[in-house]
Amino acid sequence: MSLISEALLLSPKRLAAHPLFQGWSPDALKQLFAQSEFLQFDSGQFLFKRGGHCDAFYVIDSGQVQLQMRSPAGKVKVFNCLKAGESVGDAYLLMNSVYRVDALALESVRVLKITAEAFFGYLAQQPALMRHLLATLSERLHQLLGDVLTANLHSGTQRVICYLLGDLPLKNGVKTTLHCSKAQIATALNLTPEHFSRILHDLSSRGFIAVDGRHIVFLDVDGLCEYHR
Repeated sequence: MSLISEALLLSPKRLAAHPLFQGWSPDALKQLFAQSEFLQFDSGQFLFKRGGHCDAFYVIDSGQVQLQMRSPAGKVKVFNCLKAGESVGDAYLLMNSVYRVDALALESVRVLKITAEAFFGYLAQQPALMRHLLATLSERLHQLLGDVLTANLHSGTQRVICYLLGDLPLKNGVKTTLHCSKAQIATALNLTPEHFSRILHDLSSRGFIAVDGRHIVFLDVDGLCEYHR
């Protein structure tokens, strides 16, 4: 881990697009930047580990971060793979909790480290932003509940289709890129890598999608949604 130059990284304007900072004034974001620091982690390094004291969270500027947990038997369970523009560790900061997962850099990762003191110090002066934050957390909880229902009630194919579509516009020709390896995505969807690959092959053979490595093109969105049902 090392400190790096601010010049290449997140700007206050870009940070304002993050749900946690919507409604913050430009001056407030500049002040937050002044109280934060930019760090770089090499591939294989941990931003934080499970059980560690949570006194900060991170906004990813570049690279990918995997959230995972290792069982007593040594098996790794992958929960999510985060990319640039997303935050990691903020939920535990808001809960005043220790980190409950490991955050692993999958490649060279640049982040903005925001401390609890800087974040809560400004929020304490802005009751309206506190209400906005509660709304953001409620939306996340609703999304998490949907993810739990999907994992328990949907078939493997349905889970893969939900993952692929995500928040993409439902129209033919839309392209997306898998930001994690297929094995990591399979684990997050509670599938084996082989099962995940078979599902992608099946969707491709039916003409719903075209797969080229990590790149996917949606050819028949209506058919894909109907097949999902």
